[in-house]
Amino acid sequence: MGISERQNEILKIIGKNTYVSVNELSERTFTSPSSIRRDLTKLQNMYKEVEGEIPFEIEVRSNILLLPTYNNT
Repeated sequence: MGISERQNEILKIIGKNTYVSVNELSERTFTSPSSIRRDLTKLQNMYKEVEGEIPFEIEVRSNILLLPTYNNT
């Protein structure tokens, strides 16, 4: 199962930022926040199956923030 063009764009965005909100991802990809959350869950599960580790975390505070655990520069 591959990733969609939007999911690929999400990975590019979070790889270039220290953190990014779900709302920002939603605006930048013209997608609803709930779709972004589903994409993130799918991406995390795919990475866990293939790599055994997840390259980013979802942290819930006042807003949902994505915190990359790697630097893709």
